[in-house]
Amino acid sequence: MHFDAFDRYHEKESFIHHLDPRVKVVVTIVFIVSNALLPDGAWLAFGLAWLFLLAANALSGLGIAYTLKRSLITLPFALIAVTVLFSIPGKPVANFSIAMWDFVITDAGLLRFVSILIRSWLSVQIALLLVAATRFPDLIHALEHLRVPAILTTIIAFLYRYLFVLTDEVFRLLRARESRSASVTGKRSGGGVFWRANVAGNMAGQLFLRSYERSDRIYNAMLSRGYTGHLYTLNAHEMKPSDYFVTAFVVVLVGPNGAGKSTLMLHLNGILGGHGEVEIGGQRLTRDNLPAIRAMVGLVFQNPDDQLFSPTVFEDVAFGPLHMGLPEAEVLARVDAALEAVRMSSYKDRLSHHLSVGEKKRIAIATVLSMNPSILVLDEPSAGLDPRARRTLINLLRELPITMLVSTHDMKLVQELFPRTIVMDEGRVVADGLTMEILDDEEFLKAHGLEKP
Repeated sequence: MHFDAFDRYHEKESFIHHLDPRVKVVVTIVFIVSNALLPDGAWLAFGLAWLFLLAANALSGLGIAYTLKRSLITLPFALIAVTVLFSIPGKPVANFSIAMWDFVITDAGLLRFVSILIRSWLSVQIALLLVAATRFPDLIHALEHLRVPAILTTIIAFLYRYLFVLTDEVFRLLRARESRSASVTGKRSGGGVFWRANVAGNMAGQLFLRSYERSDRIYNAMLSRGYTGHLYTLNAHEMKPSDYFVTAFVVVLVGPNGAGKSTLMLHLNGILGGHGEVEIGGQRLTRDNLPAIRAMVGLVFQNPDDQLFSPTVFEDVAFGPLHMGLPEAEVLARVDAALEAVRMSSYKDRLSHHLSVGEKKRIAIATVLSMNPSILVLDEPSAGLDPRARRTLINLLRELPITMLVSTHDMKLVQELFPRTIVMDEGRVVADGLTMEILDDEEFLKAHGLEKP
């Protein structure tokens, strides 16, 4: 189940859609600020602003009343300004009483209140048109081009991603609660008010913990692919004559759980540090060669949601090559090759968080393959997959021409794919040899929390 309320972009071939996103952001800001600065009761100016919106709607191909219909739902929120009806001195136009209080509506207060409603309504409409005609990644890149501080653009990008993640988590928690909300015939179900409040509090706490833990895992995924605090894009956002015209116009207007497998893998990619040394391909891991090591060792996390943090599949797969500083042509070629390798070429423009678990697993592998690593490291790749998705993944891994280090306790997967097996337990290597020989030793497997496939 996925929540789509935040997906507002509508694909169209229109004048507005093809404008440079920087122009659209500037137009939106200028429109909102200019409306805020208008004096109360500037009816002609408000009317011209609305005509501008109608024209923009028509040019967007979304329909002349697109933003009008969607903005009406926001008007009740503007009622928070209702106090200005009574708080601004002026000529009384109406009065009424509630209990012991008398309220007098003044002409100046009414003028201010209506003006606030119109300003809010117009501003919401231009914002709706902006997100409907501009892809979210392009909005972020436009903000970067406009020199908005990187920390702000990064926060906005992450907040957008987490709107989907958190909403999905909320629905998962609600489904889990509903699945156990049973009743017994003849007895009152649902518990008391305090019990329900306690359950709600526990669910809120779970949501906080889940989001906190996922944020740490996603940040590790970004670091593993070379994130340095900047978001890159292949879209050069070059200004065209129409962009300059519009701008000028508007401005004027394997092992058991806890064995240490995952910890080892995080060390291989430099995510974790500590005492001792890590050597990869004959190179001692240091702070200076960390980017080169991360290009050599591609790390795929167990949970694909921790790996996929960009809005679209293309952006996710292109993230690593872009941070490697590769030219556009090579980035595009690597993205195409990686998606082809995992048989997901047709998913390039899909939203990452809308894919199934099996599809996310394959895209997660593609995000690493696009960096052309020498070693592919996968943490529990078959976890959470149904039989069909698991079989697809096994066939995929069998075809990849790359050295793989796989952490798993799925011994059937080990038996099918890997000739060599290393067994870890309590942070130590307890066996290293031919897979079939290790799997034939049932006593050894049992002693270390494993089962013969």
